[in-house]
Amino acid sequence: NQFNLLNFYGIGAKPAYETIGYYFYKLTIIGSENYAYVAAFGLLLSAVLIPVTLLINRVLNKVQDKLI
Repeated sequence: NQFNLLNFYGIGAKPAYETIGYYFYKLTIIGSENYAYVAAFGLLLSAVLIPVTLLINRVLNKVQDKLI
């Protein structure tokens, strides 16, 4: 949970404790000049994960149909 990490460590957490979510949450807290970077990463992540999710859904539906 990024917000809890930020509350506990602030923006100066050790790199060992940082997660991707914490890093991007920290970027949005620091200032609005980082919004474009965070938004671009969100679009890139969506472009990768939406097809993967749809593919897994299709495979699981086919497996379920064969089991029934």
